[in-house]
Amino acid sequence: MQQILLTCLVLLVTGQTRAEKLEIFEHGLTWDQIKAKARVENKYIFLDCFATWCGPCKEMDREVYTDKSVGEFLNDHFISVKVQMDTSKADDQEVQSWYPLAHNIMKEYNLKSFPTYIFLSPEGNIVHKGIGFMDVEKFLKLLNQAINPEEQYYSLLETFHKQHLSYSIVPGLVKGLERIGEKDSAMNVANWYIENYLLKLNGPDLFRKENLRFVGSHIKSAHSQGFNWYYHHVPVIDNVMGKGYSTSVIDNSITKEVITPMLLKWDSLGNYEVQKRDWANLRGTIRKEYNDDYAKRIVLDAQIRWYSYKQQWDEMVYFHVKKIETYGLDASEANVGTVNNIVYYVIFQHSKDKAAIDKAIKWMKIICEKYPQEQDYLDTYANLLYKKGETQKAISLEEKAFSMNTRNDAEIIANMEKMKKGQPTWTSN
Repeated sequence: MQQILLTCLVLLVTGQTRAEKLEIFEHGLTWDQIKAKARVENKYIFLDCFATWCGPCKEMDREVYTDKSVGEFLNDHFISVKVQMDTSKADDQEVQSWYPLAHNIMKEYNLKSFPTYIFLSPEGNIVHKGIGFMDVEKFLKLLNQAINPEEQYYSLLETFHKQHLSYSIVPGLVKGLERIGEKDSAMNVANWYIENYLLKLNGPDLFRKENLRFVGSHIKSAHSQGFNWYYHHVPVIDNVMGKGYSTSVIDNSITKEVITPMLLKWDSLGNYEVQKRDWANLRGTIRKEYNDDYAKRIVLDAQIRWYSYKQQWDEMVYFHVKKIETYGLDASEANVGTVNNIVYYVIFQHSKDKAAIDKAIKWMKIICEKYPQEQDYLDTYANLLYKKGETQKAISLEEKAFSMNTRNDAEIIANMEKMKKGQPTWTSN
């Protein structure tokens, strides 16, 4: 009996060892030999593109490629090769012999992160792609997609170019292409879908949240059909998506098309001094094609963006204050954190304008009354009062923030100590 048990135990351990040592990746073959073997065995080619410094790549080696189900699936369906994309002094002759091919793979398939998984047909044509660490379940799902022509991203993209793609699979294809970094292809497919399918739907079918979100996320330019449709359906879209949703989409599209190129042009001129007339001309350009409301708002955001990039603090403070005064204090849950950061890191830290400080104090009082348990907002409020000179009130509020300091925030502790010593809590500039 003991001998039988011992034999079973040995077999069990041996079986586990073999599963762990299951050979997946080819060694000692040239690229031409890999392709020839794939054709003979009628298997796809799998390229695991990795770098020696890549943590997620090593994690795949430890946790995924050692899994028996992964190894068996790869061996059944693929000729698999690990391709090292970087170089190191420890590289052996085989790795070095693949340097030129690795360079071509990097360029041809637009590799920007590792690991990247490239799947080729037996003929050597790309059919699918994946990026990043995946657990066993997700990686097996990727492998199944890679052998299914109805789920292979590049096969579907080829079908799209022949105008034979079913509308039902387009959203998934677009999402997949975006995920693997094929942004231009994703945008082209999305716009085809918008113009040939979505915008031809009847009202109730078109005005679904998922459709409105898809159109808004894939406007190719401010002259596309998707943009024009959004521009002329603001009230209806906002009724479904929420107030301001369509305006945000439209603003972003105009900014991308008009504002960003101009800011890049100014930046390329070196220390170009942007004058009032420059902003006025930019505003006139937008007003001429759209309307003054869009022109005012978009140029104001552009001014904030420009002076933030240049770190011209007085201008940054001025235009941030102007925006809140013009469009109101948005203390909604989704936006209040952004407002707090603007007040603390721009107005409090860098402004010498007493009027701006007073306005910021008023805004933070409103925010703290609305969110009394948020210690970060209370800290901002206290610091503004301290900068204004209301020291005792500031210390009292900072002590309250400190008492709520469940995170043991070092900055709040440091601010309170500085206030008690009469030291500045803001940046000197």
